[in-house]
Amino acid sequence: MRHSPAEFNLLVFDIVYLLFLLVPAAVAIAYLLFFVSLRLLGVRERQTAADRKTRFVILVPAHNEERTIQATLESIGRVDYPTANVQTIVVADNCTDNTTEIVRGFPVECLERVDPENLGKGQALSWALEQIESLEYDAVIVIDADCPIDSQLLNVFDGFFEAGVDALQANHRVINTDASPIAYAAAVGRALEYDLFYAPKSAVGLPAMLVGTGMAFRRSLLHKVPWTSHSCAEDTEYTLDLARNGVRVHFVSNGYVHCSGATSKQELEIQRSRWAAGNIAIGRMNSGRLILEGLLRLQPRMADLGLTLLLCSRPLVMLQAAITILLGIMMHVLSPTGTHHIFAVAAGCLATAYAAWILLGVLWVGVNAKRLRFLAKTPLVVARLAWISAASAFDGKHIGWKRTPRA
Repeated sequence: MRHSPAEFNLLVFDIVYLLFLLVPAAVAIAYLLFFVSLRLLGVRERQTAADRKTRFVILVPAHNEERTIQATLESIGRVDYPTANVQTIVVADNCTDNTTEIVRGFPVECLERVDPENLGKGQALSWALEQIESLEYDAVIVIDADCPIDSQLLNVFDGFFEAGVDALQANHRVINTDASPIAYAAAVGRALEYDLFYAPKSAVGLPAMLVGTGMAFRRSLLHKVPWTSHSCAEDTEYTLDLARNGVRVHFVSNGYVHCSGATSKQELEIQRSRWAAGNIAIGRMNSGRLILEGLLRLQPRMADLGLTLLLCSRPLVMLQAAITILLGIMMHVLSPTGTHHIFAVAAGCLATAYAAWILLGVLWVGVNAKRLRFLAKTPLVVARLAWISAASAFDGKHIGWKRTPRA
């Protein structure tokens, strides 16, 4: 049966919509809701202190963090762990403010690095790991200078290391959830990503992603897989390096670092641009290959890691879903064929599923009167996040380690 040009074009459009919009959106939400369901059933990976004999070096990379580093060092000083087994080292990287002077007021070591030709957190960590090679320690913890830690974090890490784990990623708590709609959106986003995604994934033996702060590595692992990640997405790079060497990152659901979400548009733009430029570019280059390699070699962890990279930007995932839903409804309205009726029904199901996923994140964070007001503004925040991510995704080589300005 021959089709008219108009019918043929419509058929092609329907196939493109199905394969590149509807199916990916459905797979994404099914994948996300599967892990949410596991977490709601109580599936997560957790540990408590073992014999507390793990000797930790805590590395704190800091670039002009005079306003935040004091609180972080104070929190490290309050950890419930034998002091003889903890050594804190601040890496003052190309600092031009009073960071080093503040650090010297604490009983910690300060390593000053001056190398304006090789800027960035990844470069700073690589240099610092070389400097501490002569020290006696069992594991390294990386804590950002603006992220205070929970007093039990080292006890939890100790339990994991005693159980034989090599690479850990701590959970995050947003401590300024009620500060602004932007900070509130960040809290919901982290809940969806960390508590409702990485936590159950890790519990069933799938890899989590390193996220920069709250990372911990056994010393022997750093010898086996040296830190050579120097881009603005050094954590994602090292996650992939570990995966290629058969090492998965375990997510620590009951060990926390405390983070502040962006509260202003300027903070949001710098944070998100830096993140998107590196991570989305890495995902674009590696996700398809990892999925294919995992499927061909029957390695589910590798395929899962590739899929995780594809979904690394929740705002972009939501933007793709929104486009899919709107097009599905519009096609049925403009051309009410049987196929388009099915598309419209599928779009309605997608809208319900994505709304349920977001609602679960909202409920996980908790609800109060202020947060309900913030929730009404969240779509604008998500739209801005999606725009920043899309604009920055192809500019990874131009984004360096910029300190986020704090209000």
